[in-house]
This record gives sequence, C-alpha cells and structure tokens, in this order.
Amino acid sequence: MAPKITDFGLSRCFDENQSRDITKTILGTMGYLAPEHREGGVIAHSADLYSLGVIIIEILTGQKGYQATDDVIESWSDRLEGSQRDTLCKQIRVCYETALECRDFDPKKRPTSALTIVDRLHEMETIQVKNTFKLRAFSSSVKKLRKGAIGILEVDILSARGLVSMKDKEGGLTDPYCVVKYGEKWVRTGTLFATAVPQWNEQYTWNVLDLNTVVTVAVFDDCHLSSSHGGDDHQMGKVRIRLATLETNRMYTQHYPLMVLTRTGLKKTGELHLAVRFTCRSWAKMLATYGKPLPPTIHIHHTDPITMPQVDPLWLQAEAVQRMVTRLARAEPPLRREVVEYMLDVDPQMFSLRRSQSNFQRIASLYSGATAVAKWFDDICEWKNPLSTILVHVLFLYLVCYPQLILPMVLVLVVMIGVWNYPRRPRNPPHIDTVLSYADQAQPDELEEEFDTFSTSTPDDIVKLRYDRLRSVAGRLQRELGDLAMHAERAQSLLSWRDHRVTPIFIMLSLVVAVVLYWTPLKVVVMVMGLYFLLPSRFRPSRRRTSMVFNLYSRLPSKDDSML
Repeated sequence: MAPKITDFGLSRCFDENQSRDITKTILGTMGYLAPEHREGGVIAHSADLYSLGVIIIEILTGQKGYQATDDVIESWSDRLEGSQRDTLCKQIRVCYETALECRDFDPKKRPTSALTIVDRLHEMETIQVKNTFKLRAFSSSVKKLRKGAIGILEVDILSARGLVSMKDKEGGLTDPYCVVKYGEKWVRTGTLFATAVPQWNEQYTWNVLDLNTVVTVAVFDDCHLSSSHGGDDHQMGKVRIRLATLETNRMYTQHYPLMVLTRTGLKKTGELHLAVRFTCRSWAKMLATYGKPLPPTIHIHHTDPITMPQVDPLWLQAEAVQRMVTRLARAEPPLRREVVEYMLDVDPQMFSLRRSQSNFQRIASLYSGATAVAKWFDDICEWKNPLSTILVHVLFLYLVCYPQLILPMVLVLVVMIGVWNYPRRPRNPPHIDTVLSYADQAQPDELEEEFDTFSTSTPDDIVKLRYDRLRSVAGRLQRELGDLAMHAERAQSLLSWRDHRVTPIFIMLSLVVAVVLYWTPLKVVVMVMGLYFLLPSRFRPSRRRTSMVFNLYSRLPSKDDSML
C-alpha cells in the first residue's frame, strides 16, 4: 500500500485501474486540500501531490503561503555553515521548486507520481557543485552587497472578539481570516467558520532590514466558502504598526479596534488581539540605518530610463498592483485583488473633502506650539507674572552680553523639552485616529463623493451639488493664494518705484539705518530693541492701534489693480 498525505480517516483505496473518484462530501483541512478536491470533490493521486507540496513549503518556510524562491534561499543561507552553504542552498532550491510544481492549480502540470519526486531528490543528494571556488567567490561578493538584518520582528495573531458579519448571513457570524504584510512578505491565516470570536494563535517572524517599515494586519470576511455567498471578500479593518514606534525587546500585547469607513459612515467591526515585538541584533547597525536613504533605493533608472507613459503615477500604481495580484494569486488559498488593494492602500488620488479637512487640521496643529509661545511672550510683555518677566529680562541681557552662549542655551532647552516629554511618551503603538481622520464627523454626502467611482456614477443633480461645493472650497483657496501673492508684491514694490513717494522714503530710511548700525555696536541695538518689546504696556503705544510700519505696508500697491 502506497502511503498518502491526507487527514486521518479520509484516505481512499483505489483499484488497479482506478485513477480518480468524485465525492460530494468535502472533508479535510483547509490549506492542504487540492483546488479540484475542494471545489469539485475530485479525489486523485495528483491531490496527494498537492498536499505534499504544501507540507514541503511549510517545512522550508514555516508557512503555507507563497514566497519568492530567492527569499527562501536567503532565509536559509544565514543558518547554514559556510563550507556547505552553496550545495545545501542548491538542494533547498530544488526542493522548493518541486513543492511549487506540486502545488500548481492545474493537476496536469504537477509531477506524474511521487517516485518522480523521490528520484529528483536522490539525484540532488549526489550532485557535487562544479566550479566550487568560483561559486564561493560569487557568494562572498553577493553577501557583501546584501543588506544585513538589524533585528527580528515577531507578530503573534492571537484572536479577535466582537466581530460583526459583513455579509447577509443567518446568525450574524463571520468567516474571518487575517492577512499580514511586511515589506515583500505576505502571509494568510486559515479561515475559521461561523464565529465572532476566532482564535488563530499563529506566530510569524521576519528579519528587519530597516526600522522605517510598517507591518500591516487586516481582517477579512471570507465570501468564497460556499456557493450561496459570492462576490469579493469583505474588509473588516486593519492595523498598521510602524517599527520605529516600538521599543526594543518589549512585547506589545493589546486589542486593536477594527474600523471600516463605508458610504454610510464609520463602522466598528470588532477588535483584533495582537502581540508584537522587535528584537535588536546590533545597535550599531540599527543606528546606522537612520543615516541611510529610505528603502527602496533604486538606481536602475540611470541605465534604463522610465518612458513617458510610465511617468503617470496612476499608471505606475495600477501596474504595480496588477503584478502583485498576479503573483499572490498563485498562493493557496489565493489572495484576490480586493485583498491586495486594501492591504496596499491603493488610493485613487481623487478629491475628498474629509481628507482635505483632516490635512488642514494637521497643518494647523503644527502651529499650535508657535501660538502658545506667542501667547507666553505676550504675557511676559504685559507683566502678568512679574517674577517670570524679571527672569526673562535677566536672561535676555545675559545672552546679549555673551552671544556665544545662545546656541548652547537653545540646545539645553531642547534637551529639557525632551526630558519633560519622556514621562508622556506613548505607551503603545499609535493606531488609526478617527478624530484626526475626520471619519466620525464626515457627512453622508461627503462619503458618497469619496467612494464614488471614476468616472462618476451618481445622478446629475447630486453631481451639481458636489460641483458647487467644490467651487466654494476652491474659491476660498483661490482667495488665500491671491492674498499671499498680494503681500509678496507689496514687499517687492518697496524698491520697484510703483509708488513714487514710498520708494524714496524707504531708500533714505535704509541709508540712515545703515549709518546708525555702522557706528553703533550690535549688542546695543539688540538690547534696546529687546527692552522696548519687554516694556510694560503703559510705557508703549496701545496695542489696539496698528503700528505705523503696518499701516505703511498695507498702503503699498500690488498687482490686484491689473487683474481682470
């Protein structure tokens, strides 16, 4: 009796003239079943070869999913001894290529029998590598060019809770599975049937080449398990963790909320329980990566220039996604287009009012610190806290007398701010912020516009309303650009003689100031100006009245009069 790889109790005994059988009861472990058996109930010798290929891949990589052959060889080369590395890597390559051939979707393209595989493996055991010295020299050269790993990333997909069904199904249960992407590595967990609290308990480990990388974990609701539910797999949310935000050698274990933004609004679909840890191998290599270019570093454009049609970013994005979809479609089970696009954050680069508001708030938050400093300086000038004002006066006079201490004082201030913020550092990796994304404040019509196809498929009256709203937003932006151009033209008009009275006054005033600064020490000038700004308000003109300089600047001409 020839042994077969299958689940216990599911083997079939064929007659001598029998090569296949068909069953209506599909039993077995997902991931090991051949496609023709899972979808059509066909039982044949080729199905056993498919399962054999899955097991060989799992032995070599620790995962069932597809990986590039070079990545598998690279992961093994670091663990093998240098004297036998070339021979063993060649044998591993043959084993992995044989496993990929066994796992081909077309049964006719798989090996004819298990004896063929055994003969091929026996032949590899007796092969001696030719040109040993040349291969070793080549391997040593490649190893010098290869970027060394700075650490190890461990991702444990533990469980999920409170999952909401994304398809119309009785009982409201889901068929969830997870997809993890780190760099060029893609892995997929098994699908758990009809559960809202799945327990995966799967661990993945990768070498880390750069800290400026992101690991993405997404949850999907499988819609291809039965013929009653067709269509694309539904996305249930994802988690993005940047490795630079992780502390070294610390295990982060927490529940991440899963959220999906749909046409009807923000929807919470459950929570994902993850454990993540980054372990550093070499602190010197890790710190050295901060001074290197961001990955990937591409130099091929010097010898193979990009053609004009490829310059379009939308074309480049579509081409990259198509190649990735084609490669991942060979995995078992395959990763379909909707999964790849969601994991890659494919952005159509269309207008979104929600994102525009979010980006505006991001820019505004950057100036909150400057606004706080301006308010603090105004309180100092108004002597609201006399002790603080006196200390600022003393520090100002000291720095004016000893200007070489200005830069050290600034650096000391930076150190103090960093130490002050250390107890307030984030304890966990940052996650998706719904407030920052304006996801919970977006209106339904704004979301409908964001998820609209290109070209649009909405009625004409709604398109008209969107166009009017876009015109109002563009009008405000146009006015701001016009004001910015006006201020620049006013500053330019000081020396362009557009105003025949202001330009000579400005030239004479500049000459007088130049003479005064030439004969007056710079320390005295800075001290007088600083003390003037730090004077109490009762010794200075009222702040309610605009200054003479501002009044003069506002009267300067611009090119607005020449605009139609």
